[in-house]
Amino acid sequence: MAKAKRKPAPASVPAPAPAPETTLSLVVAPTPTADALRESRERALFEIAQGTGRSANFALSLITAIRSGKASEKQQQWADRLADEHLNPTPALNCMRVLEAYRALPPNMTRFPKMRTEIDGVEIVLSYTPLTSEKANPENRGTCSVASGKYRTPSSKYYGRIMHDGNFVPGSDLTPAVREWLVSLATDATLVWQWK
Repeated sequence: MAKAKRKPAPASVPAPAPAPETTLSLVVAPTPTADALRESRERALFEIAQGTGRSANFALSLITAIRSGKASEKQQQWADRLADEHLNPTPALNCMRVLEAYRALPPNMTRFPKMRTEIDGVEIVLSYTPLTSEKANPENRGTCSVASGKYRTPSSKYYGRIMHDGNFVPGSDLTPAVREWLVSLATDATLVWQWK
């Protein structure tokens, strides 16, 4: 009797190779060192000091105080602020529309015209200094100041000035909310002016 043929053993299927391990690495940008920040600030102050006017003189006085090691906390804060404004300038704001509105007022309203608004519970006053004003400094005649509180009191704030060409020069107390209000005055053609 013939022997039954054995069936060949099935070929073994190799096990799948393990997937390569994936290693995720988080790249963290290096934090600027204190020395690098100081160098950046001092370089910005030097660039400001190369200019002219009060800002240049102020920057130079801050550099002198810092290098002598006698800068007060307030001077340090001012140095940081000036450097930041120099390195990250705010877009220019032209408020010629505001000046034109003041200059178009009837003669009986142009002695000391003001515009008032309330921002964050504080009354902000935009005041026009007539060209004929004898008390005002010559460079301030025909410009608008933006301030709050009684002049030269602890509560007073100076937000800036709209110059003869309409350009707004920020003051030491300018806030984003006040600047936004000025932008609305400068760009909103439907604005209703109310002089008091």
